[in-house]
Amino acid sequence: MTQEAKDVPSEQEDLLFPSKRDAWIVAVLWLIILVSAGGALAALTMSLSIVSLLIQEVMWIGIIVFCFSILRSTYYAIKTESLLVRTGPFKWTILFEDIEEVVPSRKAWSSASLSMDRLYIDHKSSTGGTYISPEDKQVFLETLAGRASTLRLDGERLVRLTTENSKEGG
Repeated sequence: MTQEAKDVPSEQEDLLFPSKRDAWIVAVLWLIILVSAGGALAALTMSLSIVSLLIQEVMWIGIIVFCFSILRSTYYAIKTESLLVRTGPFKWTILFEDIEEVVPSRKAWSSASLSMDRLYIDHKSSTGGTYISPEDKQVFLETLAGRASTLRLDGERLVRLTTENSKEGG
């Protein structure tokens, strides 16, 4: 096998895209972690019953672990037939065939994103859509369009191929 062949990802390989990070969002998460650590330490100095102390420590440590997991594990994986979205302890899969369109967005809704520079994925689900923020949106869109035969790149967005626009493109 030549060196060139090794450098080209296979169709079966999952391609990972980390979330873009806005400094202020990262700072807010670190502030929550630090305040929670302070709360956990302060609880140790209080005259609390063992049950109250245990409940407070579990709560503070839970908040710390949750925020740290979001900082550490927010990414998107383009698989063979789906997109895996992961943020902290949460993950969900979006099948390519369920994606209607992917468009730029700056909405401040809760999302699997560490940046306000987002993409909105409109897909068939009970939630209706998902916001993500891949570091390199254009490469992400090009890669997704290359894997998802039902989607076509149109500038800074992906649109669902219909029988009408598939005839136009080819």
